[in-house]
Amino acid sequence: IHNRNRARHLCGLITCVVTRVIRDRVLSRRPCINSVAAGLYRDFALTRVNRRRSIAARGFGDGDQEDDRRLMVADVEGIRFVNSYVPNGTQVGTDKFVYKLWWMKRLRKFLDETCDKGHPLVWLGDVNVAPTADDLHDAKRNYGKVGHHPDEFAALADVTGWGLTDVYRRFHEGPGHYTFWDYRLPKAVERGLGWRIDHIYANDAILNRFTVARVDVWPRLEEKPSDHAPVVADLDWP
Repeated sequence: IHNRNRARHLCGLITCVVTRVIRDRVLSRRPCINSVAAGLYRDFALTRVNRRRSIAARGFGDGDQEDDRRLMVADVEGIRFVNSYVPNGTQVGTDKFVYKLWWMKRLRKFLDETCDKGHPLVWLGDVNVAPTADDLHDAKRNYGKVGHHPDEFAALADVTGWGLTDVYRRFHEGPGHYTFWDYRLPKAVERGLGWRIDHIYANDAILNRFTVARVDVWPRLEEKPSDHAPVVADLDWP
């Protein structure tokens, strides 16, 4: 998330194995508060933009150390950022899939109990759900599989039902807007064989302050890239 008024990078989720280009051009220029998910292949970064920043939570606060690595909440310049890596789920019908749905229920409960709907809030991260047929390249073939399953749609709708809107979709409609391309598919980016599973959501208190959103595909085309590409949004904030 980039604040256009103050030329500051407010918050970011760097997904998977981050390319060196991103680290050199973006993160290395700013001190960061990192919660590295050892074994989860994720590096959560909340940029320290100034003194008006505080870490509000790591995890759901119930002692689950894995969740501590999957969720970080920070208050930055009057905005609450909920930065997350939702479990992948691995395969429908497994314990990991059940855990994914349970994790999302806990996220909704966390929002209900710790966040104020009247206060600006942004939820962003690797959500691991492509919620509509426009959000993946072959919805018919993948319907019912992990990442595009009705139970995941319901779980995501429950979280966003707290009062959150998909920022990217306010600026872009239709298919072909992807953030993830499977390494196992040759030239997946060039062939448009992707999924949109990395999202930015905002509540009504800040939604109209977003001016643009895009996916930066170029890092995915670098040598030894992540299989994800960053989602970027500009924000006019006082």
